[in-house]
Amino acid sequence: MTDEPPRYTSLRDYARLLRRQWLIIVVPVIVAAAAALVYSLHERDTYDARAQVLIQDESQALTLLGTPVVGSTTNSSAGIIAETASTPALAAQVRRHLRARVPAATLMGDVSLSIDTSTGLLDVNATGPSAKFAAALANAYARRIAATTTASTTRQLAAAARVLQRRLSHLSPAAPGDAGEQATLQDEISRLDFVQATATPGQVVRTAFPASAPASPKPVRNVALGLLAGLLIGLVAAFLRESFDRRMRGSDEIAGKLGFPLLGHVRRRTLGKAVQPRLAGDRDGAGDVETFRILRNNVELQLAEQTRRAVIVTSALPEEGKSTVAASLAFASAAAGRRTLLVEADLRRPSLARRLGIAPTPGLADYLSGGAESAVGRAIPVFPGAGGNGDGNGNGNGKSAAPAGPLPANLICIPAGSVGDGAAELLASGRMREFLADVASEYQFVILDTAPLLPVADTLGLLAEASAVILCVRSGQTTHEQMQAARAALAPVKPQAVGIVVTDVHGRDQAAGQGLYPYRYSYAGRPD
Repeated sequence: MTDEPPRYTSLRDYARLLRRQWLIIVVPVIVAAAAALVYSLHERDTYDARAQVLIQDESQALTLLGTPVVGSTTNSSAGIIAETASTPALAAQVRRHLRARVPAATLMGDVSLSIDTSTGLLDVNATGPSAKFAAALANAYARRIAATTTASTTRQLAAAARVLQRRLSHLSPAAPGDAGEQATLQDEISRLDFVQATATPGQVVRTAFPASAPASPKPVRNVALGLLAGLLIGLVAAFLRESFDRRMRGSDEIAGKLGFPLLGHVRRRTLGKAVQPRLAGDRDGAGDVETFRILRNNVELQLAEQTRRAVIVTSALPEEGKSTVAASLAFASAAAGRRTLLVEADLRRPSLARRLGIAPTPGLADYLSGGAESAVGRAIPVFPGAGGNGDGNGNGNGKSAAPAGPLPANLICIPAGSVGDGAAELLASGRMREFLADVASEYQFVILDTAPLLPVADTLGLLAEASAVILCVRSGQTTHEQMQAARAALAPVKPQAVGIVVTDVHGRDQAAGQGLYPYRYSYAGRPD
């Protein structure tokens, strides 16, 4: 068995997947978008505010003045910021200043800090239930951080001055060399006092103002994110379902997998019927008649070089529409004036007698078993073609003329007859071969409705007697493995003698370029 070809080779394949799995894709999108909208409507409004504090390094100014400083105010300021911004002590001070009712721990969680070491700018970002409170919280934190930084630096400078003052107190003016050192120490102390008096290591350079709109919720953004998330989930679910779903859908996919020509389509509502021209009084019925006219023409083209026209209509499994196709094709052939014989060779599950309203016995099984020698055929009245593009008088007005009466007995149906055991043996018997040889010379078109290929061996014995085989494949039901098995069963038949009819076709599949024209198409209007 050859390897399975890729399922998606073009944009058309992806479009087909989206069309088949649209519900699985749309539902997560709607649910996610609705959930995002509900969340946005129930989420409380929150506002953002930002203040900025400039952290200056006073040790650089002291160094320029020629006074070395013990430690580094930059490292000290960074340490102060890291400690004071994350301690409950500062949060408690801010809480008292704002007279807030929320705990200090909550205020700590509503404030975030970020510092740019290259510029010394510290961003204080605050979040609150109101624009005014968020701005007040950001400003309070910024002022407390600036004050704490300034106080810490001032204490550090005062400590350095005290150290120099103690050294100065141990010097004696009378001692040789102490006078020069005293002058140096006094100069450094003066510089420290100057820097201490003028130092502003922490300074609020940007004050927070109340925001005009809440930072959250953002319904439009949330819904957009919900749509994207739902679309992603839906696409993943669609591809997963498609990868595990082995059923074949659509004419292009089925014909491509089997490699046989596509002869026609049968829509879902037609299954279980026998489409007859006299039932074409409404547009839907006329459309079904036109469908089988197309199938009849395609089959005749396929049999153009055949002197014997015996066509087997089968499927891989039951309930794929083979009996519908066989009976309707027989009516379409008889309505075109061909002397047609419809043989029900499915001896296990016969259905044509009930559909056509004829006596079920005697039939083919009775004839093959010797229980009946003749008179097993039933003449079926066939009305002339109706529902075409004209009115029957050459006028292209799209209306159907009422049938004047049935045609001559162009359609003969042989039902299955008395159903019993040994169906495969009866169909493979010499009497069956003689029967087919006799009817081939008498009828222009012989159509055999046979049993499915895979469950039983009844049809396999008839393949050698057929001029062509029509394989009915039900879209959305037959799996890839079943179709490959049916293809293997048809190996004795020449590939050019096998054609496919896709059944259970939806209206949207027909509209997607599957090869069917709407029946209401008419030549009325401006000529070409």
